[in-house]
Formats: sequence, structure tokens, C-alpha cells
Amino acid sequence: MARVYLSRVNGQLDDYLLEALTFLDWENLVPVNARVFFKPNLTYPTPKEGVTTTPEFIASILKVFAKRTPNLIVGESDGGYRGWQAELAFQTHQLPEICQQYGAKLVNLSKEPKESVEISVSNKVVKLY
Repeated sequence: MARVYLSRVNGQLDDYLLEALTFLDWENLVPVNARVFFKPNLTYPTPKEGVTTTPEFIASILKVFAKRTPNLIVGESDGGYRGWQAELAFQTHQLPEICQQYGAKLVNLSKEPKESVEISVSNKVVKLY
């Protein structure tokens, strides 16, 4: 059965994130020292309310997960049909500093090597990169 946690944040974001993760039984889903990948929503080159994931949220989630594992990765691709490089969004969202603070690796997915995998979708084999 799917579970959903809903709460209004009226205080320290870290506390609410930990409460939500505990509700979702995250300790059984994320083993100690697991490798965890975060893909924020940086669909605009600068922080934009209601559009991009805030630097505060990214910092809070990394802070919470860093207590469970040192293997944290934050990754994003170049944006806007390659209208800007991910590094611009990283800078304007303060990600180099945030990732350094919590020991997370910051990755531009557009610059990583790609490999293909084949999966079955509606009885059709589809190749994804």
C-alpha cells in the first residue's frame, strides 16, 4: 500500500524531513552507507519559487541523509533544451557550497558517459540511454 506524508512546515525543515522519512520507514529502504542519488528540479537557471527545488531544501535533505551515509550524489542535466549548462544552475542554487558542506558529489549528468539499456514497455522492447 502506498503511503503519503503531508505536513505544513512551521519550523526547522530538517525536523520535518526526518519526520516524513521516518513515517515512510526510510531506515529499511536506505541501508547504512548506501549510495543515494538526488536529482533536484533545476528547470530554470536561477532559483524560482514554485519552479526549482530551493537551496534550503537541498541542504536539509543532504544534512539528514549525511547522518546515514557519506555516499551522496546530487545530479542534474543541462537545462532548457540545453539553453544553459547545469553548472550555471549549480552556482545560482549554491550547490557547490552545499554539497561540499555535506560531502556530496555534484554531477552534471549531461557530461557523464551514457549507456543503453533495453526494457519492456507494453510488450515492446524499448532502448533507453
